[in-house]
Amino acid sequence: MPPVNPHSIVARAGAQGGSIKGISDGGVFDPTEFDAKTDPVVADKVVIQDTEANDAPKVTTITNLAKPIGEIVAGANATSGLSEVDGVCRVNISGVADKTAPVAADSLLLNDSENGNINKEVTAANLCKALAGTLAGVEATNGLTSSAGVLTVAAKIAHLEAALLKGTTVIPMSFEAGEQMALKVYFNHKVTIDKIRGIVTTAIEGTDNGTITAANGDGDITGVLTATAGAHLATECSAIPTTNNVIAQDGYVSLTSAKDTVGGRMLVTLEWTRTA
Repeated sequence: MPPVNPHSIVARAGAQGGSIKGISDGGVFDPTEFDAKTDPVVADKVVIQDTEANDAPKVTTITNLAKPIGEIVAGANATSGLSEVDGVCRVNISGVADKTAPVAADSLLLNDSENGNINKEVTAANLCKALAGTLAGVEATNGLTSSAGVLTVAAKIAHLEAALLKGTTVIPMSFEAGEQMALKVYFNHKVTIDKIRGIVTTAIEGTDNGTITAANGDGDITGVLTATAGAHLATECSAIPTTNNVIAQDGYVSLTSAKDTVGGRMLVTLEWTRTA
């Protein structure tokens, strides 16, 4: 007895109005008759036509099917920046043409941590805003601020290194006849007077001491230097103010020399610190 041809059975079933699941009347394949699976898994199988084996029908898993699909989706790495490994597309910028002179309008791929870590596009200009904010750090310690991605030096008193806040002002004073005076020393920025030094440049003559009285703009005494009678050249003296020693911007320190028996000169140095 000759073998039964399965195709003739399908054809006869279709011709006689019968049905086989997935085969419509007339022997036409009809996948709508199968139960639907809405959540396929990687181990599920599909039938393919194997073009490398004389178009023979074969079964393959979704995992293996994804491999050539991934290659197609990845495209050319040089233009897409994608590669495929076992059906998984991955970002792979190695081999992509480089741009040596980026401009502000160029775009980058960004992981948006504020919106569920979804991928978004960001321009180089907008990326600079966050980078500059990071580089600026804490304004109070580094003196930098960021505005729209541009770093700016905010040279406030509190931001400067301690050494940059220090300064000195040197004034010659006299106990000679006709040269004793009250001299105003102005500051164009707020300062604190830390120390007042004096050094004799002409011997202190006569029988009494000479004094240099420092006071603020309100006349309150900041400190007093005393040049001892008979002091020779290069003799030093000093005073360390503790009150009335903060001088406002555009304010002044008044230095007043006084000596009853005239004679002698002194170089006075005001040591100060810029004050916020």
